[in-house]
Amino acid sequence: MGITGTAICEFIIMKDGNIKELHLKETSGYASLDEAARQAIKHASPFPKPPVAARIIVPVTFSLK
Repeated sequence: MGITGTAICEFIIMKDGNIKELHLKETSGYASLDEAARQAIKHASPFPKPPVAARIIVPVTFSLK
């Protein structure tokens, strides 16, 4: 049996494509998955430059078998 969970993360993409104010909005139930979700978002930065700063809420779902 594996581990599954969805961490909900919220952050702002600045006009230069970098992120700020990254935080966990809802836990997956596992601290290790929550941290992996935050790290995945950090490693994906910088994002394409938006015309204005944008607040993003994204689910990161894990299914480990």
